[in-house]
Amino acid sequence: MKIALTGGTGFVGDHFATEATRSGHDIIIIGRQADRSSVVTKAGTQLPYHATDYSTASLTEILDGCNAVVHMAANRPTSDWTVQKYVENVKISQNLFDACCAQGIDNVVVFSSRSVYSIHNPIPWTEDMAVIPTNLYGASKAAVEILASHYNAFKGLRCKCLRLAQVLGYGEHGGYVLNTFIDRASQGQALELHGSGAGRREYIYIKDVVSAVFSALEHPSTHGYFNIGTGTNISIIELAQLINDVFANTGNLNVIPAAKEDTNSYLMSVEKTRQVLQWSAQWSMRAALEDMRDLR
Repeated sequence: MKIALTGGTGFVGDHFATEATRSGHDIIIIGRQADRSSVVTKAGTQLPYHATDYSTASLTEILDGCNAVVHMAANRPTSDWTVQKYVENVKISQNLFDACCAQGIDNVVVFSSRSVYSIHNPIPWTEDMAVIPTNLYGASKAAVEILASHYNAFKGLRCKCLRLAQVLGYGEHGGYVLNTFIDRASQGQALELHGSGAGRREYIYIKDVVSAVFSALEHPSTHGYFNIGTGTNISIIELAQLINDVFANTGNLNVIPAAKEDTNSYLMSVEKTRQVLQWSAQWSMRAALEDMRDLR
């Protein structure tokens, strides 16, 4: 299968491109960098890179001969996220969908996010509930999902929108509690726990994310929204203790009871994904952390 991958130079894109190439697929990377013609994955695989301004004309030319598209490209959430970035996320998706229609490509996997849900949605979050996005980034992902549904219904596409839990793995962007805990524990430093650590989070290991994309591609006639997670969550204090245990940093925990904390619980139902895509996560949190430790 010849697969076009947008956002392929990112963390998840690199992992997916590496595994897809190992499996015998022909991968091309699409991105904005005009000064490059190839990408070398972390595994050393060299893949063709096609620069684009994400116009429909440019994308249509690049997609010639492709059988499927995996759309990961998007402005990521930051502290200064703007409405303009929201609009860009929707616009490049629309142009890509139009290019797919022009080339007769209907097997499309679209990366969405848990951020389409929020604390105003009762847990576990299910794909059929009306979403209330956490922030503008989540709103942009929800808008892209609606756009994909339009193209599914009226243009013949079969977009599968994957709502990812928080991704766990080396190379993912830092700044999250999880990444900070791992970095400190691996260096034998104390983990700082704000408040009681009662808030609960759901994580998905990078290797499970990659397998989920393959499962989506292997269902070309399927379309819709799919939660990609483990169907379980873990409290912040349990997470800290587990990370310390895995990285031989047991007991090195500094609790700050008076510090402000987020005590909300986040959890997605994965039943639809199991039934329709025949996919479920294989990596527990402990197994994922142990694999990361062994890969250091």
